[in-house]
Amino acid sequence: MSVSDTLKDFAEDARSVLRSLGTKVEDDGINPLVVLDKARVVQQVRVFNETRLRPDRCLQVLTQLMFLVNRGERLTSSEATEVFFAATKLFSCDDAALRRMTYLAIKALAHTAEEVIIVVNCLTKDITSTVDTRRANALRVLCKIMDATMVAQVERYLRQALVDRNPNVASAALLSAETLLRAGKAEAVVRRWVSEATQALNHPHPIVQYHALSLLYTMRHRDRQAVSKLVQDVARQGARSPMSAMLLLRYIGEILETDTLLDDGLRQQYVGFLESMLRHRSELVVVEAARVLLAVSTVEESTLQTAANALQMLLISPKPVVRYAAARTLCQVASLKPAAVAPLNRDIESLVADPNRAVATAAVTTLLRTGTETSIDRLLQSVSRFLHELGDDFRVTVIQAIRTLTLKYPHKHVALVRFLGEALRSEGGLRFKQATVDTLRELIERIPDCRSECLSHFIELVEDCEYPMLSVQVLHMLGEWGPQAPTPSSYVRTIYNRIILESPMVRAAAVSALARFASVPELASSIRMLLRQCLLDADDEVRDRAAFALELLGDHVEAAESISDASSDAESVTEYRRLQPAPLDVPLESLEKALVEYLGHDLYLHSAFDVNAARSLALKATQRPGAAATACERLSSATTATAAATAVAPTAAACTATDTEGIQRSEFRGALLANETLHALGYRTAPFKSSATCALTDTDAEFLVVAMKHVYPQGLVLQFRVLNTLEDQMLQECSVELDTKELTSLKIRESIPASLVRYNEPSWCFVILESPDPDAELLVPDFGVVPAKLVYRVSEVDPLTQEPLDAQGFPDTFTLEELELELKDYIQPLVLTDSFDNVWSEMEASAATVRETYVLPHETVATAVEAVADYLAMAPCGDSLAVSSSATQHELLLAGIFLGGFRLLIRASFSKSLPSGIQLALSVCSENERVSELVALCIA
Repeated sequence: MSVSDTLKDFAEDARSVLRSLGTKVEDDGINPLVVLDKARVVQQVRVFNETRLRPDRCLQVLTQLMFLVNRGERLTSSEATEVFFAATKLFSCDDAALRRMTYLAIKALAHTAEEVIIVVNCLTKDITSTVDTRRANALRVLCKIMDATMVAQVERYLRQALVDRNPNVASAALLSAETLLRAGKAEAVVRRWVSEATQALNHPHPIVQYHALSLLYTMRHRDRQAVSKLVQDVARQGARSPMSAMLLLRYIGEILETDTLLDDGLRQQYVGFLESMLRHRSELVVVEAARVLLAVSTVEESTLQTAANALQMLLISPKPVVRYAAARTLCQVASLKPAAVAPLNRDIESLVADPNRAVATAAVTTLLRTGTETSIDRLLQSVSRFLHELGDDFRVTVIQAIRTLTLKYPHKHVALVRFLGEALRSEGGLRFKQATVDTLRELIERIPDCRSECLSHFIELVEDCEYPMLSVQVLHMLGEWGPQAPTPSSYVRTIYNRIILESPMVRAAAVSALARFASVPELASSIRMLLRQCLLDADDEVRDRAAFALELLGDHVEAAESISDASSDAESVTEYRRLQPAPLDVPLESLEKALVEYLGHDLYLHSAFDVNAARSLALKATQRPGAAATACERLSSATTATAAATAVAPTAAACTATDTEGIQRSEFRGALLANETLHALGYRTAPFKSSATCALTDTDAEFLVVAMKHVYPQGLVLQFRVLNTLEDQMLQECSVELDTKELTSLKIRESIPASLVRYNEPSWCFVILESPDPDAELLVPDFGVVPAKLVYRVSEVDPLTQEPLDAQGFPDTFTLEELELELKDYIQPLVLTDSFDNVWSEMEASAATVRETYVLPHETVATAVEAVADYLAMAPCGDSLAVSSSATQHELLLAGIFLGGFRLLIRASFSKSLPSGIQLALSVCSENERVSELVALCIA
């Protein structure tokens, strides 16, 4: 019985059950699998243990199980292990459909189960089977579930499979080896298979050649010379299949574009090979060769023309996919090198009427990028005929080409703006509407003559716009340019209608836009009257904006006060100029970063904000080389996106603390940022995360030492505040000595002592911990307890002059409490602007998720939730931190940013289902797999 037959039978059974319960069921309108229960399906796994297996029943249970897993149901470690042990019995059945479904279930559950060694043994037997399909599938599954220690056990089978005559087996082995390399599993073992991979390169089947070349490149991609030699050898022998030839062309293009030390003779040899590929019998290879030649910046004009002519021959191909590939390649090149594509415009125009809309769109977009002023009207007519039939992706491409053409020929803006207005009135998604609005806004800024026409299109859009965010942008532009239009009064009615009819967000934007029209003298009195009516709005922000505008216009807002006529319209206009935006010479991104740092680190307690800090950030951004982003840059981009949310958390915490703690925290931040030695060592900016202060001495000790941990992408700065409570003593060269032998990845780089520690005057010591690996881009998190002691030279002090009686003093030490490095030191809380479920679904599709189950030694769920939240110090989402003291189940949702700029989400489910302790089902989702594993393991 096939899988489809099994699903049909199960669907019919489910419909019968639903009908018996009184539920109305359409024949084809319901998915019967949605009513499944995880516990019941896991219990049904017992059918795998029957003496006489029933393949159809086992296949049905596996289908249900896979549906639940793909739907997002989380099996506990014990449940997954139970399924694994039961699945080993299915290997005794020869049913092909059941065996394939077993492979899928093993891949899906391998990372959740505790013990997979038995399944590995079963798969190893399948690798030596006589059934080729079974061997190929077993290879793919095995490389997914085994760890580095198991690779050596099956190395012999994998090496034999690499040169197998069956293409499915050889291809599966090659892909498995590449998967192991990319996952970092036993790289040294896989790199020994070079001879087998080279032999597979001569396999008669095309797909095996393709995968063999990919594996050889993956083995050598870190060695520039080895990659160059591989490419030369394969190019000299000649790639036999079109797919492997295409892959070779991509490698050559990458070498030509990135290798600045490439010899001129070798460069010409590569270019000659690419030109020879333009005459290949496969259209796939011709398109790829032309694309590579047109993309390389160092190729001569004659070579570019040869590549363009090769694509010209493909434009008349009877195959739609070939025509589209050629037209799309020319469209991509037209934006960068229009001169190379312009001679082909006549052939490209013939594709405008192509029955395939994708081909026609690519042709029109190319013509818009390379066309002349005389052909604009004809092109716009062609586009108008089929624009409504395209998807948003193609329509956005057309709009972007229209923008380029308008800026190139500003005298034709009338026709082009009219086309954009018609596009704005047509049906379309937010992405298409946003692209059109952005284009019109840029035209207003670059071509002032089209301002009135563009604003009229904005008026039509805002009257019937289904996207509030887009309405806010349009209202802002109407408020910015409307008062400067020839007839500003024509926009006032439309804007005021938004205050009456729209949502609070749009109404608030409309109030701000309306207030700008008070700069027009003849409209000032009417605008004040309309703003007065906005004071009765139900939304706070709408009322606040209206009151703020009226205050600047000279109308003081009070409950029983009528509109004052004391100030004339001219005075109101002068006063209102404060609302007009002043020119800003600092990029908004740099200004935002500087403000977040200013607020997030309590710098406002020391001095006013200095805009020069933002200018310095902008200057650094312009001087940054165009290399790959480092961990610091990735962290900066991640915190910029969430800056408005994350900056509130530490500030609010400081405000709710006692005065002593607040002053102490600001003291630490100020001393950290003012230390010149730290600046010289590269610690000039604010840290990624600063911990809470922790006392290392008793309150009645001779010396009071308080510590704070500052985490940077390149290292960890430990800051110590030392206070001397002895009037007759003074400390010299006071430093904190740490015992870091228990730390695995951090070592002491520098210790910065306090030169003098006088009575009742706080002094500062610093210790910098960094990774000993100089090439480490990201600080490797390290945890543990670090013993510490205060090392100094003590001198007696003259009570009158407060000068030391002995300049040298004598050495002494003072034992401190141990300093603990915790997981939460590396995590910054993140306040999500969207719902947790939406962000989780978005991240889970591409990020790494780790699921574990623990038993916590707590009496109640409430205490367990509080302990986990305190241990991680992440931002709780919604009301998930609020839990009743008598609750038996609870789900805690946390969000944060891990060191390196990686977003981190945690879904923790607590249940009181055990006689003692609380069971915790933990799911950790992060943009970095190592982060997910690290956080999940630290909870244990």
